Amino acid sequence: SIVGLSIASLFMVMYGVLWSPYPMLLIGILHGVVDGLTITGGSAAIAIVAPRERLASAQGLFGGLQTLTGGIAAVAAGSAYGIIGRGTFVWCAIIMLVFIAVGAWLAKSSLGITGKDVAVEAEAVAEFAEVKAFASLVSAPAALAAAASALSLASAAF
Repeated sequence: SIVGLSIASLFMVMYGVLWSPYPMLLIGILHGVVDGLTITGGSAAIAIVAPRERLASAQGLFGGLQTLTGGIAAVAAGSAYGIIGRGTFVWCAIIMLVFIAVGAWLAKSSLGITGKDVAVEAEAVAEFAEVKAFASLVSAPAALAAAASALSLASAAF
């Protein structure tokens, strides 16, 4: 998931520098695939450590927190785009990379999970969930700003 989130941060920069909605569409499709794999990885990690009788609740809570942080970030996206402009995408990518680096550093002892120590796996998933929540908070405004930028470019083309 660290690789997927890092690739997503590069897509954020691309949204801000592309000149036409058509390349943005291609980047958006690739970004969707990468996000799909990253989010699936988070759910799979929760499935590894959650007790069987609480699995649905744990995954529901994870999904709900992702949606909540995305919604909060989306509210801030308009203001950030209004103040910073297209540079919002670059700043979002930088912040995402910082959060990814901090999360990877916090989880460095747990990145080599062998499957033998459930306590270590639980700690790794908790650390991953924190990183993913930070990344969702940062990436949602950029995605909203990308959509607004694509719409404005598309309307300007017609």
